[in-house]
Amino acid sequence: MKNFKFIFVGLLLFICNSAYCSSNTERDIQYEHIVDSVIVAINANDVYSVSSLFTADGFKMISDLTETTKVNVVDSVRCHFIEFGEDVLCFFIPLQLSPDSLNSFSRRMTLVFNNKGKISRIQFAIDRESSKDIMTDMLIPKEHRLAIINFMEIYQTAYSLRQMQYIDDLFSTNAVMLIGSKAQVEDENNPDLNQIAINSFYYRKHSIDEYLEKLQNGFESKGWIDVTLHDISISITDDMYLYGINFVTDFKSANFSAKSNLFFCLDITEATAPKIIFRVWQPSDDNVKPFDMSDYTKFMESSENF
Repeated sequence: MKNFKFIFVGLLLFICNSAYCSSNTERDIQYEHIVDSVIVAINANDVYSVSSLFTADGFKMISDLTETTKVNVVDSVRCHFIEFGEDVLCFFIPLQLSPDSLNSFSRRMTLVFNNKGKISRIQFAIDRESSKDIMTDMLIPKEHRLAIINFMEIYQTAYSLRQMQYIDDLFSTNAVMLIGSKAQVEDENNPDLNQIAINSFYYRKHSIDEYLEKLQNGFESKGWIDVTLHDISISITDDMYLYGINFVTDFKSANFSAKSNLFFCLDITEATAPKIIFRVWQPSDDNVKPFDMSDYTKFMESSENF
């Protein structure tokens, strides 16, 4: 799996007042010219003309995006640059994505330059309200707030662009995956179908390998995909490096759409490479309390026979 760097992308209002801000006029002018060239190429639907400005991974991301949806940069772009480690970030480039004549949506994109001046990644920002809520939560250490925001944006981008190699790296090797449903399935001859009931849902446990295989099959059956995360809330635990994260995800594609509630426990022992150790999916239901940190505790206490 790739041990890629997670980049800190939050609200400009907060980050520009932090130690991550930088000012390098000569470098910024050089990168502004590169960004201008990329914008022209995107609007001309000709990103291959600027492939030399990207790393192989970075170009795959931008080409995957432009091959599945029409992309336009809207409004004027004023570049803002932030240094993080050996990377330099240019944010936020306003995009209009139009996968077909019936669907169109706005996104904010960040370009990430590596230490050789190549664009190594693109990334979609989470919604401003969620970023603001996380960044202003004084109960969470500052470096953890940044790590969580960045992780959620990596998560959102990886799913939107169907980047299986990056999705794989989001999870610990022993991650527990629970899939919730209203219906109970019973089969005494198949222990894999054993379920645990929490609140009004029945949850089946899957291995990370099973989950990734099913996800890959699902991706192959769809054309364009748009994944957005919102209503993100953070739970603090007794372990200072473990956080419970609840959020709503809207998943749309050419032939499918769904609104779901998700929960996962995020281990940020390594702030630049957090890992999901426990993930729960359940269909959206306004009449049922979403799986949360208290349910995780119940599960851990009763999971010996599950």
